[in-house]
Amino acid sequence: MSLTNDIATLVGRADTLINTYETREAQINAAVQAALATVPQMDRIVYVDQITGSDAATGADIDHPVKSIERAIALGGAGRSVDIALLSDYAILNGRFLPKPGQMINLRSHGAVMGSVRRKLILGLHAAPSTIVGDWIVGGFHTPNYGVTTVNLDSIEVVFPAAPVTGTMATDTYNALLAGNAASGPPIIGLELNYCTLTRPASAVGVVMGTRTHFAALMVKSTTYVSGEMAGKWMAGVAAGATPASVGWVASNLTTL
Repeated sequence: MSLTNDIATLVGRADTLINTYETREAQINAAVQAALATVPQMDRIVYVDQITGSDAATGADIDHPVKSIERAIALGGAGRSVDIALLSDYAILNGRFLPKPGQMINLRSHGAVMGSVRRKLILGLHAAPSTIVGDWIVGGFHTPNYGVTTVNLDSIEVVFPAAPVTGTMATDTYNALLAGNAASGPPIIGLELNYCTLTRPASAVGVVMGTRTHFAALMVKSTTYVSGEMAGKWMAGVAAGATPASVGWVASNLTTL
């Protein structure tokens, strides 16, 4: 009888131990999954619709787009790749997008195949920050002070603004689709235009890259523009007709800048 009781006691303790293990295992697995959920993805797609989107949305699919490119950049995270799919034309409202350090950004028109759809990115004129000499800057991406910044535009129509009626423009270092500080910034800045259109109205202001203190890589493929309008407007501080090799800090497939 005593042996039977001992066996029963051991079985009971074994069952308790198993139950405790299974409970703890479930708790550990849940904690691990929760921790993993807080780690940003190395690359992600974020859908943006300035008309119907909400920055409270996830941006994970076309039915739940965010409203702003700023929010899409934030969701991408530093040192990671973010693929921003535009569902509508986009007018820059706040002056400058600020990529995270080391971030790789791809901005494209959703559903486009080799430029079949080209959503507009309207750069606009914006009041210059108090730290910059001048009254106005052109909207666009502005590089952080460190890391490596790359921006790819695929099937996008970039619309430059006309000159302001009053006031003065800041230096073209800041007036760019991809701008940078005049005295600091990442060592390498890259921009690719693929199946894009560059639209410059009469008296347009702004350049494509404002990168005079850095090494700049510019790739322009299957992109529509008027050569005369773009001469001297590819790189801040680089005269029309200059070759990339003569500049020294520019690598590009363009014959002249």
